[in-house]
Amino acid sequence: MVFGSDLTIEQMETGLSRIRNRGIAEVFAHMHMIEGWGSGIPDMFMDAQQYGLPEPILEDRGSDFGYSVAAGLIRIYW
Repeated sequence: MVFGSDLTIEQMETGLSRIRNRGIAEVFAHMHMIEGWGSGIPDMFMDAQQYGLPEPILEDRGSDFGYSVAAGLIRIYW
């Protein structure tokens, strides 16, 4: 379970999200840094498909999660 909640990687891939820090979320929304709640991860998968890249890899780390995306022939890890 990601972030110590009942949220799974599979749910995140479909756009389900949970706000962990409402204050930070509200600041980001006010600054127009958020396009829509839960849209980022599904967008990563759609963009990879659109550009013919391998799907991103999401990793459940319990209290957080990691992901890697392909940039050309190089895979980048966060």
